[in-house]
Order: sequence, then structure tokens, then C-alpha cells
Amino acid sequence: MGDFDPARSDVDLLAVLSSEVGEGDVERLGRMHARLASDFPAWNDRVEVDYVPLASLRTFRTEPGTMLRISPGEPLHLLEAGPHYLVNWYMARHGVTLIGPSPREVLPEITRAEFVAGIRGHAGAWPEWVTEMHHTGGQAYAVMTLCRALYTTVQGEQLSKRQAGLWARERLPEWAPLIDWALGWWYGGGTQTPDQDHFGETVRFVREVAARIAADST
Repeated sequence: MGDFDPARSDVDLLAVLSSEVGEGDVERLGRMHARLASDFPAWNDRVEVDYVPLASLRTFRTEPGTMLRISPGEPLHLLEAGPHYLVNWYMARHGVTLIGPSPREVLPEITRAEFVAGIRGHAGAWPEWVTEMHHTGGQAYAVMTLCRALYTTVQGEQLSKRQAGLWARERLPEWAPLIDWALGWWYGGGTQTPDQDHFGETVRFVREVAARIAADST
């Protein structure tokens, strides 16, 4: 999307597997990820991977299978490969192939309407999630994520967090100072100062934007 920041951005990957996954894979892949973090410390906790069996991808809407996932702040673990991850796989269909066939050859068709509905569902969960965001980084992430969700539900497309934030500050001028702070914190190195606790503002922002997104769907 043109805004990758080597010092800040995550790497998001999808590995489509020919076989099912289980507890043994958690241990083996866990060791691999630990080695990656040791060999490349700058990327520690900045790599997100969905390990999904091909069979689970083909039936995820009606018969969710099992997948493995690791993401920033979330250790490698087994979980259900259900519709919740449709948003990730929609984006992967438009991504870059590193190894193997094109994503469009192995991933099921996912419509734009399904993608927007998935984003809307995520936005609807944020008013509860944001109550746990007592650290500055989580607050900045919440603000930018809701800016992005609002853009997607209005325009039907995905932008980078930076681009979505700049768009949202024009659409929501009353929230421009908070959005400017979130963008500045995230892309400015994440340096926290004593006056940067925006928890109350962030909760109000998330609730308001999530309500706007829900209202647009009615």
C-alpha cells in the first residue's frame, strides 16, 4: 500500500498447508519462530502468520477447521479457522506470492461485500476491546484501526493506517488532534511521554466511530 515502515510495520503472511495441524506443530513451529526472533531481533514480535490447511480454507464459512496463528503480542497457538479470519484471507488474495502458486489459485473467492461486512464486524467488537487498551501503543493502534475500518466501510477498499488516518481527520475534524497524536506516536518511533495517556479520549473515539459504522449498515 506504499506505507511500509521497516522500523515499525509488521510483516503479515499466510502459509497454506497441504496437511492438518495439531499440538506437535505448535512445538515445532514455535521453535522456528524463536530462532527467527533470536537471529533477527529487530523483527521480534513483528511477524504475523496464519498457518491454514487448504481443506480448512475451502470450508471456513460452513465447517471451520483448525489453524495456527502467531501475531504481535500473541504467541503461536491453535484456533478455529472460521469466518473471523476472512478479512486476512481477502487481503492475501491481493498479496504477493513468496513461494508456491498464486493466492488466487488456493484461496476461495471472497467478495468485497463479505470483506466490508467482516471489517464492520471487527469494528463492532472494538468498543469492548478498547477498554483493555491502557498502554499508549494500544491506544494509538485502536485509533488508527477504527479510522481504517471507517474508510473501508465507506469506500469499500483498504488503505494503510497512515492513509486512512489522514482521510479520517478530514472527515472527523473534531477528532483531528487525537488522530494526529496517534499517527505521530505510531510513525514517530513510539516514544511515550507522561502526558500521552489518551485512554478516555480513545474509548470515546472508538465508541463513536464504531456506532457510525454500525449505522451505515442499517
